[in-house]
Amino acid sequence: MHCRRRTVQLTLTTSALLCALTTAPGRAQTTTPLVLGPNASALDRGTFTSYSPTISADGRRVVFSSSSNDVVPGIANPFALPQVYLLDTLTGVTSLVSATATGSPCDGRCEDSAISADGSTISFVSDATDLPTLPLTGGREVYVYGVATGALSLVSIALNGGLSDGESFDPVLSGNGRFVAFTSRAANLVLGDNNGFHDVFLRDLVLGTTEWISTPRISGLSGDSVSASISADGTLLSFLSDASNLVANDPPSTFDVFLLDRAHGTLRVVNTTPSGAFANAPAQLPRLSQDGQWLVFQSSATDLVPGDTNGAVDVFAHSLTGQVTFRVSQTPLGAAPAGVSDLGYPSPNGRFIVYRSTASDIVAGDANAQADVFLYDMLSGRTELVSVSTSGVQGNLSSDFPQVDSSGRMVIFQSRSTTLAGPVIPNTSNLLVRDRGCVVTRYCSPSPSNAGCGAAIVGSGTPSATPGSSFLVSATSLPRERNAALVWGLAAASSPFSGGLLCVQFPLRRTLPAFTAGAGGAACAGSFVFDFSANYIGAQGLAPGTSIFCQVLARDAGGPNLALSDALNFVICP
Repeated sequence: MHCRRRTVQLTLTTSALLCALTTAPGRAQTTTPLVLGPNASALDRGTFTSYSPTISADGRRVVFSSSSNDVVPGIANPFALPQVYLLDTLTGVTSLVSATATGSPCDGRCEDSAISADGSTISFVSDATDLPTLPLTGGREVYVYGVATGALSLVSIALNGGLSDGESFDPVLSGNGRFVAFTSRAANLVLGDNNGFHDVFLRDLVLGTTEWISTPRISGLSGDSVSASISADGTLLSFLSDASNLVANDPPSTFDVFLLDRAHGTLRVVNTTPSGAFANAPAQLPRLSQDGQWLVFQSSATDLVPGDTNGAVDVFAHSLTGQVTFRVSQTPLGAAPAGVSDLGYPSPNGRFIVYRSTASDIVAGDANAQADVFLYDMLSGRTELVSVSTSGVQGNLSSDFPQVDSSGRMVIFQSRSTTLAGPVIPNTSNLLVRDRGCVVTRYCSPSPSNAGCGAAIVGSGTPSATPGSSFLVSATSLPRERNAALVWGLAAASSPFSGGLLCVQFPLRRTLPAFTAGAGGAACAGSFVFDFSANYIGAQGLAPGTSIFCQVLARDAGGPNLALSDALNFVICP
């Protein structure tokens, strides 16, 4: 396998971690409908049967819109307009979020929804007139819904506590739902907003205050500011704007990605060239990872990274710590793909990026000539096609609008395909769930021993909490007849350690030492095996969905250092 190192520095790793040797499922991957109608039938209405999903960080809760009947059993949708629903994937219960005081669907369009990373709060947009808040006039407003309480409140509220005087839409939530960022044309949300353009605002639900995020900072032309995104703690916000009065020397009428650090009061443009110049084409759809380390966006610019020669929109990721941008949408050899790539979205922890692409050269065997959904793993540098059926068949129509949880196990996307999972009604948009199983990924590089032993780690079986499950973590090419142990933790690292490279982040846990095999054999004939079994998982108090990072360490021959294998990452399945 050809393995190409990057120079981009990840928060959880460095370039040494980006050389993945293998990635394989520990349990079969499946693709299934997110929600079905009565008696497991297809949802029943129009082209908007279900669409626009967002997902909590742990993958348990999914919020989406649908215009169908009986998304919640027994609740009809008499207006045939989109309603917002919440699915608890653990219990299988779906509930109506956009409900009136009587529990029935509202009389307007309810969509454009989002959910906080912790799953506690939902936001959405509606032009309904019968939601249980202030008397409304039918304009689009932003709402928040408390999952535990069922309480609904208006976010896009005027400074005097009354109704806003313009439409509001596109809400996003901080990690615990305290902050809601959104776009509005209203002029009465804050003092001094008289530019007549769309602006980005931040509502603090605890303090009951609204902050103007895209407020002018220098002289220049005003413009539209849209597409907000927010970090978990609410200190970082990104948005698009074509205004020239936000930062110096910004040409007007070109949409750029801006990053506001509220803690330090700084604002900068993100979609710049390696030399810091403004890009030669606009950007779109900025999305922050909840950990505030990565900002994903799309652009047709050709000068953001070297060698971008496809003349198409690509998906990019910008490291907020290293202030370096790289192209996510790429061929296996790192070249620009032959197609449009867009709708990039990071996982809450920033490790995974899902996106849509029409290109057929991102992975081998892509032959359906349709837009597909891909997943890029920051840890391994590997791209995977996820809009396939359980048997691996590609869709016969387009798939898009993907979301992924922090573990990378659950990918939810929208598709018009009739060949991925059913039942479906032709010419409708449906939501599908790709369960990637207990994917096992090798990463990092081994640290050779004094004798030149480059230890290799592998996993076999299924890392599962189900009683009786066995997952053997083994390493070969270790120094023979030496003490060895498995060290593991909950995050990756790349740290100098005892003459080698430690690929697991502190705090570490360690298994009991065991003597490597290979008596009488070659110097590197040592081997080590440990069963990361269901019993061990239970004894360590590890829950399904936990991501484990591990590495084998052995006493080196002829010196004080350790021989370290490469590393293994896996997610514990139920």
